[in-house]
Amino acid sequence: MLSVLKMLSWNRLVVCLTVYMALVTPGTNAKPRGTLTGSAIKYSTDRENRGLWQFGSMISCATQRSPLDYTDYGCFCGYGGGGTPMDGVDRCCQMHDSCYDMVMKKCWSIYPYLAPYSSTCKNRRITCHHPWWSWSQCPMMLCECDRMAAYCFTWHDYNPDNYGRCEQPSASPTQ
Repeated sequence: MLSVLKMLSWNRLVVCLTVYMALVTPGTNAKPRGTLTGSAIKYSTDRENRGLWQFGSMISCATQRSPLDYTDYGCFCGYGGGGTPMDGVDRCCQMHDSCYDMVMKKCWSIYPYLAPYSSTCKNRRITCHHPWWSWSQCPMMLCECDRMAAYCFTWHDYNPDNYGRCEQPSASPTQ
């Protein structure tokens, strides 16, 4: 029963983050450029190798875009992240990073980058399933982080000019 209550609290947090992102940065999705299958996606860093193909599949499902469109977008999409998000899509990635940080606090620190999870996609709807192989809620929480980020991308215009670019306000000169 306690695990159910913890999961309800987690779901409430995910819903709150989703509503917040929708209210703070409304937008519409740009036209898709196509998709890649999971087998065609290659990633180079350990962080990205953690079952990121699952996140990529969610992105393709929800947005009908290639997940590679988001690998180096703005200041937060891709490896690392910091500064000020450039637009709504970049804020989705910032939210995703924050969501993973929360999972890391609930689970052991390396877990989010290694754990596979179970999800399905049908008619652009993503459903997370508690994996049969895990007693932990961590895979389900990771799946929810990825699912919410994939949906968040659909709520904002994709700006190709922000790919490979992170502009930060210049510091004011000190006197």
